Amino acid sequence: MVSDMVGKYLNNLLPRTDADACCLYLRSGNGDIFEMIAGVGITQRFMDLCQYVRTGHGFVGKVAEARELRISENIEEDTRFRRRVTVAEGYRSGLGMPLLDSSKLTGVLFLLWKEKRKFTPAYIQAVRMIADEVTEEVRLVHILTETRRRARALEVLYRLGGDIYGQMDLKRIGEIVSEEIKSFLDIGTFLICLHGDYHERCIICEGDWVGNEKIIMSKTEGQTDPYKILPLGTIKGNNAEMFYDYKIITVPITLGNQSLGRIVIGFSERFELESWEIEFLQQMGWLIGVAIANYDMFISHQIRTTLLERSRLAQEFHDSLAQTLANIILEVSMAKEVADGEGGDSVRARLDKISKMVNGAYEEVRAIIQDLGVYNLRSFIGNRDDKVDDRGFLATLKVYLSNFKSRTSLEVRSKLPRTKIELSKEIEVQLWRIIQEALYNVWKHACATKVDIKISVKNKNLKVIVSDNGCGIKSNVPLFANDGQHFGLIIMRDRTESVGGKFTIDTSPGTGTCIEASFPLNINNNH
Repeated sequence: MVSDMVGKYLNNLLPRTDADACCLYLRSGNGDIFEMIAGVGITQRFMDLCQYVRTGHGFVGKVAEARELRISENIEEDTRFRRRVTVAEGYRSGLGMPLLDSSKLTGVLFLLWKEKRKFTPAYIQAVRMIADEVTEEVRLVHILTETRRRARALEVLYRLGGDIYGQMDLKRIGEIVSEEIKSFLDIGTFLICLHGDYHERCIICEGDWVGNEKIIMSKTEGQTDPYKILPLGTIKGNNAEMFYDYKIITVPITLGNQSLGRIVIGFSERFELESWEIEFLQQMGWLIGVAIANYDMFISHQIRTTLLERSRLAQEFHDSLAQTLANIILEVSMAKEVADGEGGDSVRARLDKISKMVNGAYEEVRAIIQDLGVYNLRSFIGNRDDKVDDRGFLATLKVYLSNFKSRTSLEVRSKLPRTKIELSKEIEVQLWRIIQEALYNVWKHACATKVDIKISVKNKNLKVIVSDNGCGIKSNVPLFANDGQHFGLIIMRDRTESVGGKFTIDTSPGTGTCIEASFPLNINNNH
């Protein structure tokens, strides 16, 4: 916008200066970098090579440093300036005039000639008057441009609020915000990450930082001054030197006094945000916070609905199928007594077989009921009558392992943290179901006699390992193929990854199976 409007003005201005080329450099924020925003009579090569200059460097930089007129009647021989590009483009004389708005340096007007020439006092005075005109024109263009951008900022915030509120997908929220940041601020390198219950999860990353999100998140973790611009420095890694010359600014994602995450923006040292643009990002952070809070309520509702449904199924199993099986067992036992009295050996044999089958089915139903109901819904909906739930996750797990051991005859060994661990509801439920599924697989499929379960917390990560001494899985069998053979493994992997964790499995025939699920924890957890 600014370059287009000023470019048209320079086109009309050039004939008045009698110059062959004219460039206008404007200061980037309050920094020492000047950017060529418009040029007339210059080649694309000249613009590409001289688009940015630093105070004190080159012809334009020297003008900015001195804040006064500089002329060169023979650039080719003038050793005061770095002149390689200018001379290569065929220019032999130059004049640089600072643009001062109420003593504030806003830019530099740079005039060039293809021939050597002398600058008379009258001509210099005329150029000073032209520079004053340019300064006023730039000031008016800035006012107009900023007014339009502020109006557009309000439109963006209004549209953004409607687009992300009610979104039930964190990734989609990140994509929507990403498009607005790129289009409005013309910034291409940034990321949006969440913490708290989300455990430093990056939901979107753009530009040069893709693939190095953890490095950036670590660099900005716990930053106390959210709007302080600071050098990122050179980072050695997969892409050596890739962050050179970048600075960052972090904007908090908040809801009231609660911090939910941050927007981290990377930009070169020649770029600087205006104060109102930072306020715009702050409002964007608040809108994201509202959307995240709405997403949290949706997830909590999903968890509650799921647990209510599981409790209903457990009750129905108990009241219908379990009772029916119990009655069948009773009737079979009575039939066996009758057969004993009449000496029916074949009848007894058949009834024995039926009895064993029904007993097995009955035990399985009891196990399903226990698995569905042992992790009590009360802890999620406010009714804390159950003593096991009141003691927390580890105490509930110990009870479950004891019951599992008694009903399966497996040797169950556990190594658990001695102190209470604080988990988000989302991770707590998923971790519980992963342990249940892993133990069930050992019992039903591993042909094992021993199972070990270990839970540990280290470096903000919770790790659970379930291993057995069973038959293992054939090496030529795809572990996560959707072929109906390993649904349990797929479910455990998906549950782990749904809360930002990592799931691995180590198995081979005859050596048993070891599954490992690790979860990033909130830094505020007590271990």
